[in-house]
Amino acid sequence: MELAQAEGRVKRGWQKVRASPLWREHGWPILLYLALSAGLTWPLLPNFTSHIPGHSYDAYNGLWVMWHTKEALLGRQPLFGLPILYYPHGATLLTHVPGPATGLLALPFWPWGPEAAHNGAVLISFVLTGYFTYLLARALGLERPVAFFAGLLLLVAPMHLAGLLGHTTKVFLGATPLVLLGLHRTLDLARPERPAAVWAVGTAVALLLTMLHDSFQFITAVMALPFFALFGLATASPAGRLRLLRRLLFVALASAIIVGPLLLMTVRAAYDPAITFDHNLASFTFQPDLVELILPTPRSRLLGPAIEQFLYTYNVGPGIETAVSISWVALALMAVVAVRGGTQARFWLAFTFVWVVLSLGPALSLLGRTTFTEYGLPIILPYAFLTKLPGLDFLRTPGRFMQIGFAGVAIAAAWGLAWLRQRWPQRATALTVAAVLLVLLESWPQPWPMMRLRPTPAFYQQLAGDEEVYGVLDLPITADDSIPTIMYNATYQMYQMAHGKGIAMGYISRTYASHPIFPCLYDLALETPDVLVNGEPAPCPFHALYDLPLNNYRYVVWHKPQPEYGDYKPGSPGELAAAEFVARYFAGQEPVVEDELVVVYAVPPTVDASLLPTTLMLGENWHGREEDGNLAWRWARSPATLILNAPRRQEVVLEILTQSVYDPSPEQDGATRGRLQVEMDTGFRTVVEIEPGQLTTIPLELPAGKHTLTLGLESGNYQPSAYGVADSRWLSFAVRWLNLRTVP
Repeated sequence: MELAQAEGRVKRGWQKVRASPLWREHGWPILLYLALSAGLTWPLLPNFTSHIPGHSYDAYNGLWVMWHTKEALLGRQPLFGLPILYYPHGATLLTHVPGPATGLLALPFWPWGPEAAHNGAVLISFVLTGYFTYLLARALGLERPVAFFAGLLLLVAPMHLAGLLGHTTKVFLGATPLVLLGLHRTLDLARPERPAAVWAVGTAVALLLTMLHDSFQFITAVMALPFFALFGLATASPAGRLRLLRRLLFVALASAIIVGPLLLMTVRAAYDPAITFDHNLASFTFQPDLVELILPTPRSRLLGPAIEQFLYTYNVGPGIETAVSISWVALALMAVVAVRGGTQARFWLAFTFVWVVLSLGPALSLLGRTTFTEYGLPIILPYAFLTKLPGLDFLRTPGRFMQIGFAGVAIAAAWGLAWLRQRWPQRATALTVAAVLLVLLESWPQPWPMMRLRPTPAFYQQLAGDEEVYGVLDLPITADDSIPTIMYNATYQMYQMAHGKGIAMGYISRTYASHPIFPCLYDLALETPDVLVNGEPAPCPFHALYDLPLNNYRYVVWHKPQPEYGDYKPGSPGELAAAEFVARYFAGQEPVVEDELVVVYAVPPTVDASLLPTTLMLGENWHGREEDGNLAWRWARSPATLILNAPRRQEVVLEILTQSVYDPSPEQDGATRGRLQVEMDTGFRTVVEIEPGQLTTIPLELPAGKHTLTLGLESGNYQPSAYGVADSRWLSFAVRWLNLRTVP
């Protein structure tokens, strides 16, 4: 009897919860999105504390940012500064993606380990992506089932699901719908001024969230603002336009106050001349093919293998940056909008079309072809002009425009479903269920690859208890020549989460053109046959003997191959290079630790300078070598630097054979010449004349130790693109070779 009464009370309580407005409006969508997220990310849930989804170093990158965010909030690191990467020079998170936003979502899960923190953030990101899209659709007046369908479409969007391969930025696409929601509420003239002003602040906060997550999503969100402004102005009455302009001013002012400081900091960091940004030409590598937009995703469990085979037939290689497939169900519903939709629904269709076109890149690719007609002409697309705008020269992945494009697809298709439900109200539920099931059938992904983090050496656990700050150099620099050095060093960021010390590199989005501390070790592709000492190639590797103790590095850790965890195999180029390094710098020195994972050597605090040679090395603002026949040269951007190391005080002569000089006002005979300002950190200053084909000599008194020599052309720099040449670099002067001649 008591059991039956208890069951009755539970049943009545559940019915009250189900009947509550909060549950009807928000509870069931969140629970459904959570259930769908668990299925769409499978097998993340059963591996919650042991593996992370992905198959590349990008996944390590995302996890490390989550860890850094936690450390920053605990006061152990600055939020946007990265002093423990490229230690002690440091780096910045301002120009890196992902940003710290996802790290906030990971915070509750850290007690269960880094894998749980990463996976918890992924699940919450999925749920919020669907739920925020649902809120946007509800704000537009769509019914709850239709709004849920809109959130589902963004949840299963291929670009969103592709984030599970390692791109944390794509896992959370919910910030953009929040921006659009805030903007819609702000510009809704049916709302009084005071609530609209509050929504203007909310829009600015949402913009800040996108910037804290992904600069690309921030840029697209900002680009979306004029669409809403123009649509509102076009559809408002003359009296309403003045009110609308006032509300747009609210948004601008709120954004300037809330987003402006971070934006200015980012712009300032982006103008660091040591960081490389111009990657526009890589857009051809990452641009989608037109057919990829209208075919199901190759990750589809039902249709993926057949689609992938079809694409490879035409040499179209689907990838994480070209996951732009629009659901066939969504395409059909968008066609309904095109034929039967109202003004607002068609606005969302036009909004989507803009991002679809931009996602196709600088020139159309169709079934692998990029030129057409007998003349072999490309079809130039708007993206080619967009990337010439100031501040957009870093764009290289046009497919990412579909991150906001899929939000447009979700809302436009939802309007199509709303029209069908209104046309056949007696079948509204059946139509919604059918649309949901068809989308899931078409888009449900294959199981995602899962990665296991490498075991942490006991030595790093030992370092964690040492509160001193110093550097640890990890070897090998890279496991194999086919793996970019910067990407492989994400492995060492995983170890850094255990020991917390500085490391010599790190996987950051906008990296240095030349390594600021150890260019001879890390710039493996840096060939400098034009940098000489006494007429012979400069002994660049010897710089490490100076630089390790000089930059407060205490240990060199040689990691043993662990092929079961990645690409580092016994006998690989990485292992051989590490062995050579150890043999050169630690000959006869016993390791302080050796176990099944690592061999650790202590860096001597001082080096006997008498045993070292004088060295010369390129510093900042030098470009790569160029060749034309038997002639080779290297351009510099002023001011360019050279790094000199001397074992003892000595007299030297720097010899420069000049190839080209930027002269804004050449003489009548066409000859160009210039004045080169030379400064050294010892206080030495002079000015010398340089001229193409002429040898310039600069006598120097070189004290013992490491010194920086700065070369700056008085006429400054220029961009060849300003003269119609397809080269956007800043150039000042070019040299055939540099030689440091020691005086006996």
